[in-house]
Amino acid sequence: MYCFPLLNYHKLLPKTGSGSFGEFRNDRIHTGIDLYAEFGTEVRAVLNGEVVETGVFTSPDMVDYWNKTYFAAIQHNDGKIFKYCEMGEIFISKGELIKSGHIIGEVGKVINVQMVSQEAPDYIKSLVMTNCCSMLHFEMYSGLPYFPENYLGGNIFSKKIPDNLLNPYEFLISILFNKLK
Repeated sequence: MYCFPLLNYHKLLPKTGSGSFGEFRNDRIHTGIDLYAEFGTEVRAVLNGEVVETGVFTSPDMVDYWNKTYFAAIQHNDGKIFKYCEMGEIFISKGELIKSGHIIGEVGKVINVQMVSQEAPDYIKSLVMTNCCSMLHFEMYSGLPYFPENYLGGNIFSKKIPDNLLNPYEFLISILFNKLK
């Protein structure tokens, strides 16, 4: 049984443009889909699987306008790895077996608005202007590795998307409209 990662999600999934998979951001490519939600919204596992890693995803130690957020990587029976990122709280640990629908964390606020300057990338300033600073960043991989080279905070600093990094759009749409059972 599949479960959408955010219950009662009624916003459009970004297929193109801001927050979409593969969005080109001048010097980087976006590696997942951003699901904008209220801070503290529960995040749920989409499928059964094993937690292969958890940790810090963003931090002001990495980029000054970032808040500290966390990620969880869960490998499912088919070998795919789903990475749930930019969570403010995380409730699971490495090695734990997770069922579909299990609450794994809460949506975090990735951007510290007070620290965003004119030098910040345009997409960051746009997120601040539209009050879209809280989100679940969702990535999907066909297998290892799930932290590609030149990767930071949901972006890859490259002109090419790694072969094992998959676009989660159709997968998420299928769950959202109950096409997957």
